[in-house]
Amino acid sequence: MLREEGSPPILAEQSPADYRGTIGATADWPRPWTGALTARKGTATFAASGAPCYHPPVIESVNSRSSCSEERVPLAREEKQEIMTGYATNEGDTGSPEVQVALLTERIKQLDQHLKGFPKDHHSRRGLLKLVGTRRRLLAYLMKKDSTRYRVVIGRLGLRR
Repeated sequence: MLREEGSPPILAEQSPADYRGTIGATADWPRPWTGALTARKGTATFAASGAPCYHPPVIESVNSRSSCSEERVPLAREEKQEIMTGYATNEGDTGSPEVQVALLTERIKQLDQHLKGFPKDHHSRRGLLKLVGTRRRLLAYLMKKDSTRYRVVIGRLGLRR
């Protein structure tokens, strides 16, 4: 950023080394902001009214995504109940491997969608990998116990193309 000859310097162009040993020794420390700071989204201007401002500018975040905007509930109660009744082997069945695999698959799909929007969320990625491992072990158990039930479950869920 260019400035005119004789105009006061902009604090962003000054380094702390310029003031080393002078803090408290000069009356004009800290120097007021007198210019503009350009950010990614635009320009934030300080001391627009002519009054000196001694604080650095607050720049709005460029990343507009917020984790508060999306629903953080793993599965809604109605959705979970619907999955349980759809995959239950008998009335009131909530713990059979088929139901557990179906619930895990739905949570895995939701986490996969979340990670497409937030690729650097490594904590959620670890949770996703734990869910995938749990589902894999349940499917291995189901294949060992009853291979026909296993084939039916993976066919309904669209796993193992």
